[in-house]
Formats: sequence, structure tokens, C-alpha cells
Amino acid sequence: MSGDDLAGRVVRKGAVDAVAAHVQRLGGNVPEEVVQAAWRSGRRRDAARRVRRSAGPGLIQLKDVVKGGIAERFARFRAMASAR
Repeated sequence: MSGDDLAGRVVRKGAVDAVAAHVQRLGGNVPEEVVQAAWRSGRRRDAARRVRRSAGPGLIQLKDVVKGGIAERFARFRAMASAR
């Protein structure tokens, strides 16, 4: 889990259970609908989406996009490292 406190707001990202435990340590709770939405989104590969639009707990799905040619770049890095 990582994040920061920004202008009085606690912003964290990480595994569902880690973030939920953090919220509970702060005296709050994560609604079951947010937990279930997080688990569902983790099983799909769709675009980022906002589940809840309030000041309370919410969910944003992040998706890594692998750029074209990345395999070739890693091959070049490996070749450079083995040449040392």
C-alpha cells in the first residue's frame, strides 16, 4: 500500500485487504459494495472507472499498458548487462 495525505484527505492505493485494514485502523469502514466491486474489477481487464462519487471510500481501477517493442528493449538491456 502506498499513498499520501493531500490537503486533509487520506489517499491510498494497494491491495483491497490492505487498504480496508488501513481504513479500519483510522476508525472507518469500507462499504461491502466497494470491496466487492474491487474484487470484481481485479478479475477483469477493463478500463479505469469510478465506482462511487462521494467524499467517502471509492475505487479507481488502474491498468498497466505495455508499450509496443518492450520485449526488444528488455533484450537489449539484458545483452548490455551480460556484456559487463
